[in-house]
Amino acid sequence: MSDQTIHVRSIARHFQPKDFIADPLLLDEAVKNGVVDKAVAIGIEGFAAVSLLKSDLRGKEVYQVTDIAQLLVLRHIAKSNALRAVGCIPAGMHHGQVIPQIAHVGP
Repeated sequence: MSDQTIHVRSIARHFQPKDFIADPLLLDEAVKNGVVDKAVAIGIEGFAAVSLLKSDLRGKEVYQVTDIAQLLVLRHIAKSNALRAVGCIPAGMHHGQVIPQIAHVGP
């Protein structure tokens, strides 16, 4: 079962200003939409492989995702899981689903 929260609008929210600095072509709406469509496809079908760049930062190896579409999906997954971990989204419910409120009965 695929994650129902992965769609064009939810993925597009994960662009950050630094993405447009790193790749100015993203300022073109057609290019940006193509990246979002690719990210949605990755989110639905799964990762075939993740493109990583290995570099050295103060003597430690660090890895960076080089494909912006894959990065958008990873940001989405990280945020969704973080919300579930702190209880903002109960397990089994997806991000956009309305959570029924329990009536408070008290004095």
